[in-house]
Amino acid sequence: MTLPQHPDFSSVQPQNADNSKATPPRYFRRRRLFWIAGLLLLVCLGVGFWSQFSNYRILGRHSQSVYAIAFASDGKTLYSSSRDASNSVSAGKVWDVANGRELHSFPGGRGAILSPDGQLVATILRESETIHVCDTATGTKRATLRDPPAELWRMAFSHDGNFLATVGAPSAHAPGELSLWELATEKKVHEFKIEADHVSGLSFAPDGKTVALSSSSNWVRSVHLWELESGTQLATLPTNSGGAMAFSPDGQYLATIRGSSVLVWDVPTRKLVTTLPTSGYGPVLCVAFSPDGRFLAAGGKYAHLRILQGCLVTVWESETGKKRTEIKGRIDPNGDTVYCVAFSPDSARLAIGSSEGYVGLAEIGR
Repeated sequence: MTLPQHPDFSSVQPQNADNSKATPPRYFRRRRLFWIAGLLLLVCLGVGFWSQFSNYRILGRHSQSVYAIAFASDGKTLYSSSRDASNSVSAGKVWDVANGRELHSFPGGRGAILSPDGQLVATILRESETIHVCDTATGTKRATLRDPPAELWRMAFSHDGNFLATVGAPSAHAPGELSLWELATEKKVHEFKIEADHVSGLSFAPDGKTVALSSSSNWVRSVHLWELESGTQLATLPTNSGGAMAFSPDGQYLATIRGSSVLVWDVPTRKLVTTLPTSGYGPVLCVAFSPDGRFLAAGGKYAHLRILQGCLVTVWESETGKKRTEIKGRIDPNGDTVYCVAFSPDSARLAIGSSEGYVGLAEIGR
């Protein structure tokens, strides 16, 4: 019996007449596409996270949320104020900007705020019904302001640090009061009634003659401009929102917040100039103009995708409304939120304070 011989495989021609290569099975094609898509996703995420954090560095961390932050006038020192575990008493830290080293800490109290140059901290002492103003470098008491409103809503330093504005109510369900205190004499120099159920933001104009307060009354939210000398309400801006505000260095513009956008108003004409949308985080919780007026920054919480949830700050060019830079991503594994921002005196850096207690610096450039 003769066995059949194997064919000469070298002489076997492919089925395709043009001798083209056979198409790989569908399984291998899908597998190849999955690998390519995965690699592209990793590259995009890597580049995205690198670009988001390449201009940001963390100086250190408080044990609780950072609610106030300010540069010293020379730009070499940074001040930050936080709260303790009971969410009532604040503790401050002083940082060396160059090397990120913590220099020392300073004591605080309820509702602590910092002066624009970080040299002073004002706190509320409910037990003695006083407001204490202390030096952040030495802890020395600079002023004691007695008999503030029983329900104190907000405080704000004037730009020169010589005055403190307070707003609150003398008792529950009573009309609000706006007061101006002179720190050198520890005296209340002006006081007048305001129509407000609550005030969520208070900001001094650069000239020290006007304040803006964001209030709600009968469920209507708006921003009011008050002249401190006469107690005259100059204007009402229909923002339909409340919260943080910031004047431009020349007093020409006022930035307010609405959801995930920043509204910029012309103060002399009381008209809305522009609306600057952020990239999907909300609500905006803090705003600040740079000292040279070139930039406007806003911070809040990123909320599009949970994997990217966390710190986000947007910086615009004030004149054009064009985005200068954007910082987003996750500083803390549990996510993070920006509560306060402040520019350095040369406007080249932005300090950031977060809900998880982080203090950081972003390079903006000139």
